[in-house]
Amino acid sequence: MPLHISKKKIAALFSALALFVMMRPLQRLFVIGRIDTQLIVIAFFVGIVGIYVVLNFSHFLYIVLLDKLLLFLIVLVPFSILWSVAPAKTLSGSITFLAGSLFGIYLAMRFSMREQLLIVAAALAIAAIASLIVSLLLPAVGTGIARGVVEVWSGVFRQKNGLGRYMTIGAVVFFLLWLEHKRRWWAIILFMLATGLILLASSATAFVTLLLTVVLVFFYRQMLERGIARRLFPVAVISLLVSLIVVVIVSENSRTLELLLVALGRDPERNSLLVRQALWQYVGDYIRNRPILGYGFDAFWQSGESRIIYVYNNTQGWETNHAHNGFLELWLQLGLVGLVAMIVHILTNFRRAIVAAQTMQPGTTLWILSYLTILLIFNFTYSALLGQLTVPWTLYVSTTLSLRLHQQRVKYQARTLRPALTSTATS
Repeated sequence: MPLHISKKKIAALFSALALFVMMRPLQRLFVIGRIDTQLIVIAFFVGIVGIYVVLNFSHFLYIVLLDKLLLFLIVLVPFSILWSVAPAKTLSGSITFLAGSLFGIYLAMRFSMREQLLIVAAALAIAAIASLIVSLLLPAVGTGIARGVVEVWSGVFRQKNGLGRYMTIGAVVFFLLWLEHKRRWWAIILFMLATGLILLASSATAFVTLLLTVVLVFFYRQMLERGIARRLFPVAVISLLVSLIVVVIVSENSRTLELLLVALGRDPERNSLLVRQALWQYVGDYIRNRPILGYGFDAFWQSGESRIIYVYNNTQGWETNHAHNGFLELWLQLGLVGLVAMIVHILTNFRRAIVAAQTMQPGTTLWILSYLTILLIFNFTYSALLGQLTVPWTLYVSTTLSLRLHQQRVKYQARTLRPALTSTATS
């Protein structure tokens, strides 16, 4: 009996593999001479998506125009070349950004939010298993020394923080799938694997983000069972909790932070969060020079003056090519215009997800709220909004547009049913 695989399953497998490759696993091994062969593979995936978009262009336009603010943010990136301090870098960075955005739109066009969750789970399961294998069998590739003191795992990623970021998202996805159907033993095994990789990566921010998000998952479940009016207060409480925990994490004199770092095998005296604080002060000085439109997308750290001054003043020898804070990085790149637009959009998505919970599957709603929570917390110490990381933005685009698409379908169904109910009542 021949094995029959539907086109939808092939497309889902294609999307999971594409997301995994877009995470840039083992990137340095794919550079041959001066050619990054991995970029060629990514271009192939994006090209296939481009063909699909051309063949379904009317549907593409319909979905893109559902969220005008998101469209504004996407267009603002390449447009910033007009005031960029490094136009060539802004151009190349914009191409990568637009490719990631296009893939996010494709996911919203092609799959339901439930299907997207499973695709993300598959991509991150591949990343987790591959990271385990590489770190164990090829320690020269999958492990390294952090701050010259502690041996940490980086898996298939370039740095330990990359492993921590993606495994946090993966752990939450696996946890949600297990919570939905507790007979899914593979989901809880993958959850434990992702959590273990976070600990082996010694990523304090990733570990705290995971703990907080898992706790909030149960809080979100309770919140979604209440009426609309009573949801307003829990949302305010969640915002307060996130703010307080972040303050505890980044506080220089935090005893809680020291205990956490020791538990993760880190030396509090060599705490990278404290180094980030010095970096943020440095970035703030430059923001004041161009506060409205910024320095152009992906351009600030490419200008010689900014990098030279930072490295010269960085007594711990920690070079960087981003602000290690998504909000500050966005302010540097696209100014107050881009920052305000992004913050308003994230808060709007929270509100939309809460309102849509009445007509959406609980697991899907929990995924949206959890991912928005992860993204917000991450951006206090990483640059994962419109920064160097493509996949988090791709998932944000697909989640946002899928949420808008769901709202439009609900409105359409309401308009369709209302006349029928009225005619029935009058008859």
